Amino acid sequence: MKTTTKKKPQADAKKAARTPAYKTTGALSAGIEERMRFYLSDLPQELHAVRASLLAFDDVITGGLCGDDAAKFLDEPAAGRVPFFMVSAHDPQNTMNEYEFVVTASGVTGQLLMHNGKGEAECDVPFSMTLRGLYDFLRQLPRHASAFSG
Repeated sequence: MKTTTKKKPQADAKKAARTPAYKTTGALSAGIEERMRFYLSDLPQELHAVRASLLAFDDVITGGLCGDDAAKFLDEPAAGRVPFFMVSAHDPQNTMNEYEFVVTASGVTGQLLMHNGKGEAECDVPFSMTLRGLYDFLRQLPRHASAFSG
């Protein structure tokens, strides 16, 4: 005859408290790790959590990249190289245009790219914004209906 013992609820709660949230579901954690792989290898650790916090908006983010020289990417002279990642999203008023957001450890710089349909784009003047402002902007963008499927 086989006997089983029940685990104490307190032990389960302590173990759950020590387990990072993204490790609690296998499929979810595999998806997160796959989507973050590029950024984890090329970004400093202080930007990992910021990029991971934007995963919820991947259905409206149309592109992204990361590098080690934000000043060069933004065509701004600066002393030293500054690691960054960039995400882009379509302008809700004109889908020919897109916003690019360059995120560094010190802040977020946004810029509107206005495409003319001939493969050329004009850049608007870059502007600074808070990370909260970036979240608010991405949150209000229209999503495809498939983003709400379960």
